[in-house]
Amino acid sequence: MESLAVDGFSRGSLEKIERLLEDAKKCKEQGNMEYAAQDYRKAIRNYHKALLYLRSITQGQDSVGTVLGMSKKEGLPQDLQTAINKLSSDCHNNLAACLMSKPQPDYDKVITYCNLVIETQPGNPKAHVRKGIALYNLKDFGNALTSLLKAKDFLGDGDSKVNKYIKLCHQHLRTEDKKLKVLYQNMFKQSTA
Repeated sequence: MESLAVDGFSRGSLEKIERLLEDAKKCKEQGNMEYAAQDYRKAIRNYHKALLYLRSITQGQDSVGTVLGMSKKEGLPQDLQTAINKLSSDCHNNLAACLMSKPQPDYDKVITYCNLVIETQPGNPKAHVRKGIALYNLKDFGNALTSLLKAKDFLGDGDSKVNKYIKLCHQHLRTEDKKLKVLYQNMFKQSTA
């Protein structure tokens, strides 16, 4: 990796940051291999480990961590912050994928991880798809539809999985509308009787 020498950063501080970033990347890659082998427990552990390395770089963002020997007024160089954000988003997105692959997914956690991705990468279609499917499974059809339509904006019409869930959301929303209509009609009949 090329040196990140920047005004205000000591050479030693930058080397520590570079090492931590490389360690985080290695953990993410190990997690990817575990995910491919369908060992989701180990993959999750590696993605979390990568995020811990990233957190050690960014802890106390105002000071960028006294452990790194920087003054409180220093911030991370933009290219380094961009690399950290991307790696963090990748890990959170992969954590969501791991959780979705479990026999009993924790959909609330999936949504949390996807929201973290969308925060820094609003155009990430995978995060919108996973969030939409998680919301669908939690029976939040309106918000699921919103996420899935965002994903469709980025992916186009050709994604059959997205199209399937959009169709299912529309069906459930129509059913809910019919139930509400009947409920309101019954309430109106009771109030006029």
